[in-house]
Amino acid sequence: MDSRLHPVGRRDFFRKGVGFGAGVFFLGLLPDGFSKRARPNNTSGLGNETSQDATWEVEGRYTDACRCNVPCPCHFGMRPDYDTCDATSVYQIEKGRYEDVQLDGLSVIVVLGEFHRIYLDEGSDRRQQQALEEIARALSGSLLREGLRLSDNLEVRVLPIRARLTDEQAEVTIPGVLDIQSASLTGGDGKSRIEMRNLDLGPGWMEGVWAGRSSVYVHSDGEEWDHSGRNSYFGRFRANSNMAVIQAAVDRQR
Repeated sequence: MDSRLHPVGRRDFFRKGVGFGAGVFFLGLLPDGFSKRARPNNTSGLGNETSQDATWEVEGRYTDACRCNVPCPCHFGMRPDYDTCDATSVYQIEKGRYEDVQLDGLSVIVVLGEFHRIYLDEGSDRRQQQALEEIARALSGSLLREGLRLSDNLEVRVLPIRARLTDEQAEVTIPGVLDIQSASLTGGDGKSRIEMRNLDLGPGWMEGVWAGRSSVYVHSDGEEWDHSGRNSYFGRFRANSNMAVIQAAVDRQR
């Protein structure tokens, strides 16, 4: 049986040979696609100046989009609707720091398909970019099954990110690379948003998510897709370097 189709959660449903939901953070199941090194390749030119023992904390808004229909079945122990889940995760930090580096108002995006990408906010300086990358890796790693690491097949790029996230709508654009527009869905009362809790999304650092649907979900960097009209989630995250799930994820990548 193809182990990519084993019903063990969304973070397992990605193509063989790949290593985040972006988000960003969801990575492939097959062991031969994972790096035996402490860090994947870094093509941003930033080097490796952060410390594995640094302290950090972030909170803000989250959204993602994926290839699956609404709701994404991968979070319910089922197979993805179209064999792979091609997910993008967007973290918009409202308040955050990495040691003494302030991160308020910055965004980081993780795209996971056949080619993995971490996109860092062009409005950040070098130290902030280092911090954003390290935090994105920690959050992504916390979604991996025990024993798995980030893949070598991952690139880090610094690009202009335009993100506007609210409780009910998301508009995320990297010109020529990524476009996500989505809206939350209301429940049977026609008023309240549909909330889901206790999913394997953001373990310990995101209490729940609200269901949504994208009107636009287009990506064209190394791999092109148009999964518009499919699943999207909204949420609020709060994470720090002292969380056990974060520390375990960092340790796995050493």
